[in-house]
Amino acid sequence: MGRKLFLAVILLCCLTAGIFAQGFFLGLGAEASAYTREGAAVGGSLVLGINLNSYFTTGIRASFFHNMDTLKAIDPVVFFRYYPSSYLGLYLQAEGGYAILLEMGEIFPVISGGLTAGWRFYLGEGWFIEPSGRFGYPYMWGAGLTAGYNFKNN
Repeated sequence: MGRKLFLAVILLCCLTAGIFAQGFFLGLGAEASAYTREGAAVGGSLVLGINLNSYFTTGIRASFFHNMDTLKAIDPVVFFRYYPSSYLGLYLQAEGGYAILLEMGEIFPVISGGLTAGWRFYLGEGWFIEPSGRFGYPYMWGAGLTAGYNFKNN
């Protein structure tokens, strides 16, 4: 019950911030991450972000990973992103959440967090792609590509 309430409050805060924001974006991503000692787990994610201004963005990302053997991971996070320059696509991102690891029939809930660096390439008319790399816990590293659309308020 507490986790659902926490996620509902975060979502409400994000939606409220969207009223005053410069728009929002949606994205779908694919990533390989080291959730296991044996190798990489692959998966996908859904991203919803709100552009607070030209330098800051906040949002949520829900990811699912599988190492094709013994591990599955569900990793919802809240992120805060900083663009050092308003005209370049470079960004630095801090994220945190509550991951659920399913390994060999057992469930391991863990607090997750990490840092991400990436670059947003605009393809025109609001479309973009973002290659990124990240490190943190419970994963050791991750590399991915997200594609999406940036909606702007008029």
